[in-house]
Amino acid sequence: MERRDYRHATIAVSMCIALMSVSVGNAHHSRSAFNLDATIMIDGTVTEVGWTNPHYYLGVRDETTGQTQEWTFEGHSIPGLVRNGWSRSTLAVGSRVSLVANPNSDPEVLFGLLNHVTRRDGKTFYSFRPTDEMLQMQKPPLAPSTDFTGTWRIIRSLRSNLVGGFEPPTDWPLTDLAHEEVARFDVNDDPSLSCEARGVPRMLSWPYSQKWINQGADLFVTLEHAVEERTLFDEKTVMIPKSSHDLGQSRILSRTDTELVVETRGFSPKFWGLTRGVSSGIAKVVTEKYELVEDGYRLKLTLTLADPLSLSEPVTDTLYYAKVHDFDFAAEPSCDVGTAKRHLEFERG
Repeated sequence: MERRDYRHATIAVSMCIALMSVSVGNAHHSRSAFNLDATIMIDGTVTEVGWTNPHYYLGVRDETTGQTQEWTFEGHSIPGLVRNGWSRSTLAVGSRVSLVANPNSDPEVLFGLLNHVTRRDGKTFYSFRPTDEMLQMQKPPLAPSTDFTGTWRIIRSLRSNLVGGFEPPTDWPLTDLAHEEVARFDVNDDPSLSCEARGVPRMLSWPYSQKWINQGADLFVTLEHAVEERTLFDEKTVMIPKSSHDLGQSRILSRTDTELVVETRGFSPKFWGLTRGVSSGIAKVVTEKYELVEDGYRLKLTLTLADPLSLSEPVTDTLYYAKVHDFDFAAEPSCDVGTAKRHLEFERG
């Protein structure tokens, strides 16, 4: 088998990882309202800078055609933008900019997905990839993980991240009760639009970075752009404390240098606690089998879900994560419900 060398990431690889790890099916909301195959170019004046959680919003008065139009653009999250070279002061109300965006599928709706914006000083900032200067910076060699610790990010394509995975599963063995729930599905009922935490297992497909550290015999996991903080307790722990945010009580069943098995029980009932459109009950059991693969530069997760409330038999899925350089997660304001639901203002019908 060919041995891959991940230690010296090139600019092309850095761009690829940036584009593959933006926002997956468990992201805040789908971008299917935008035409991702088309772009518009606008020259105008900034009227709003929304350094807000869960998304950045930019208002621009379009003066391209001489006919003034007020546009709103949705950008990445604050942590995503900070990783890509932005700061709170990158743009200011009243400044002149040129920008490129994906327009709304309805041409009458002046709401777009921000691609990149260029200031009058010539510097360009991108929503979903780092600045050119950042891409050209030489990073230290990326060290593999030998014990599951480090910073990991899920691997998926940008298009799938933006518009995929926002419907209930069609191939799960659902109970009659779950089928009835799926029949009532409305994507805008997602609890994340009310700033509720996703919990386990939904947090496992979170598009942002996860930081794993050892705490004695336990593993402690924090998520970028999320409130969940999770402890995977050693198998010898007698009493596992109850957790918040529907994280359950996670116990390490076995751990070797390359394989980690975790079982989580002790959940409360949760609306959409298994996935979008499918709720969970107190008997939910989540089993995670992690394997260090590709010399410790990738992490494979085999995820098994059991819940008699909604599943007639267990279901299994497989996820992969890429090892990335450690970094400090960006500070951001608390999630704002108005901002979380702002995209709904632009929906018709």
